[in-house]
Amino acid sequence: MKIAIFSLPQNWNYGGILQSFALKSVLQSRGHRVTIICRRASQSPLKRVIAWLKWHSLPWLWKISQKTAWSKLVAVEKFKQRCLSESTSPFFRENSLKHFFRRQKFDAVIVGSDQIWRFHAAPSIPNAFLNFLADDHDIRKIAYAASFGVDHLDYPAKVLEECRFLATLFSAISVREKSGVQICRRDIGCDAIQLADPTMLLSAQDYDAACGVTKQDGNDPKLFCYFLDSSPEKTSTMQIVADAMKLTIHNFLSPAHSQKDYSVENWIRSFRKASAVMTDSFHGTVFSLIYHRPFVVFCNSERGAERFFTLLSDFGLTDRLIDTPDNALGKLQQEIDWAHIDEIIQQKQTQAFRFLQENLR
Repeated sequence: MKIAIFSLPQNWNYGGILQSFALKSVLQSRGHRVTIICRRASQSPLKRVIAWLKWHSLPWLWKISQKTAWSKLVAVEKFKQRCLSESTSPFFRENSLKHFFRRQKFDAVIVGSDQIWRFHAAPSIPNAFLNFLADDHDIRKIAYAASFGVDHLDYPAKVLEECRFLATLFSAISVREKSGVQICRRDIGCDAIQLADPTMLLSAQDYDAACGVTKQDGNDPKLFCYFLDSSPEKTSTMQIVADAMKLTIHNFLSPAHSQKDYSVENWIRSFRKASAVMTDSFHGTVFSLIYHRPFVVFCNSERGAERFFTLLSDFGLTDRLIDTPDNALGKLQQEIDWAHIDEIIQQKQTQAFRFLQENLR
């Protein structure tokens, strides 16, 4: 089948990039032809020209990436150009999307994953519910592990009314969080099932292969710290933990840190090499599970705490979610039954593959 994936724009976001990579890889492994749709927020013509110049200057910026404020943004482009070449140029207008789909004649479109249905994250919620395809009854519409990001819906009344109608046009809807199932039933008026984030559909070996990670990148006595939001509390906690566990701190996003490689490849390599992980990131937590790394998670409520609760409760690891640093060291020193974790991941993969197979034929 010819399939379009409709997700959030792939900015400097490791989890967002890798969930698109994972879903398209799974689909391609089953013989489907995949296109990843890039929908960005509407902009004035001048801003679109500036954006075009920025993105087309990336090959040049790559050479001086350590000297520019865009270094992190530039660093992820190498992986995107190599592993997500199926992505379209940005669409800034709904009409452009509609014309593109009319020309391409896709058999199906999959919405998800990530927080594609979160009001303040998606460029357009009606677009994320495929309003531009409302009159196209030939294309199959599916949601895979779409996330609202929160445990309550904050859509304006008019948007909610439109989405309730658009949801009836979907052949199948799955969401990432348990609360999403309730939101669909209570607010959207549709049935949904919970499925795993696409990143969990691939193995550590799959990511190693995609990122060029080898056995020489083995375990290193480092505390890998991946924090989207820094704070004095997190800084002091990582130092206390590192001292107690006799580990060197690898604070990935810290501008003061010696490493300057912000690439997707080095992000994956950091999990492979780490002895332990501290994070406030959903996908930082996911990859700790995939790579069997002891971890603790600082609850990131502003970015969507419900995502962490669902993920960790599925694995019986809610005690790894900490609000204060007092018990971080103790949790990191507690062993995790990785064989049991792998069993749960395998079950989730089986459910996901069955869902995709049943709805893409």
